[in-house]
Amino acid sequence: MKNDIKIYIYLFLVVALQVSLMSRIRVFPDLIILLVVYSGIFYDLKNVLLISFVAGFLRGVFSPETMSIDLVIFSVLGSISYGLGKLFTRNNPAGGVIISSVMVLFLLFFHTVILNAVNQNNISISFVFVEHWRMVLLSAISYPVVYFILNIFLRSKKNTSDNKRIFY
Repeated sequence: MKNDIKIYIYLFLVVALQVSLMSRIRVFPDLIILLVVYSGIFYDLKNVLLISFVAGFLRGVFSPETMSIDLVIFSVLGSISYGLGKLFTRNNPAGGVIISSVMVLFLLFFHTVILNAVNQNNISISFVFVEHWRMVLLSAISYPVVYFILNIFLRSKKNTSDNKRIFY
């Protein structure tokens, strides 16, 4: 329970950091996605869906025109990262790099497709990927740092007797 509250405190801090720094720094990693990926790897599905829904809501608060999209997309991304997290060893940051790269690409893809359908834009998906390749790369490279910082503060430990994820 204590770590459940901690992850939401970190989520609020990450959102505040991302919103304040993205206006000043042109290329910035998507810290919100990185936190959702971390939770997908280390938390159970119920908590991942709740964390990702709250992350989508908080992101949507600062971008009201995409709030409804973010609520759905972040919940989907949380469940995908949970599923992909089962494919990799949890304590291997390389798996997190792969998952975070996939999640950022999914986010860009879903945003582009949905916004094109809603607003009748004709922006090609390849253009969006070319435009945001630095953010995707920086998010993927930043995952090991986020992983080690969150592991220090959340102190995750796997219970090997019943194969459940435990945080204390």
